Amino acid sequence: MSPAVSRAELESLLQASFARGALFPLTVTGWSMRPLLRHARDVVLLEDPQKRPPRRGDIVLFRRTAGEWVLHRVIGRTAAGSLIMNGDAQTWTELISPEQVRGVVSAVRRGARVLPCSGPLLRFYTWAWGGILRPLRGAILAVPRAARRLFGR
Repeated sequence: MSPAVSRAELESLLQASFARGALFPLTVTGWSMRPLLRHARDVVLLEDPQKRPPRRGDIVLFRRTAGEWVLHRVIGRTAAGSLIMNGDAQTWTELISPEQVRGVVSAVRRGARVLPCSGPLLRFYTWAWGGILRPLRGAILAVPRAARRLFGR
């Protein structure tokens, strides 16, 4: 697992990596992007949002106005240009400005396997989970929670 860095250090490391034209590997922390991304298991490879602006369906790293760093999916754009964001394990959305985006996920590394976001597997996942199943997510995600309550673990 990668060592933890401060918010200021992360910003600096991202900028240095993008200045070299490199992808930036970031270990996922938190549970808001389950079932696709798992806490402390998956690593996302970020590219410079100046070179690859985020589109609908992309996962992006952004900074909330309060300073927190968040990985969520772009599910749309308002008429004013704000991005509508949603975590894959959440039912609510939030709006951010495009300037808050610090990186766009180009691939997910899971162990030795690298899954490109443009590949058929992740494109299908985005279409299904992020699209047609989105209205049912709350009910779908409640099943494992209920099972854990019933059977322990």
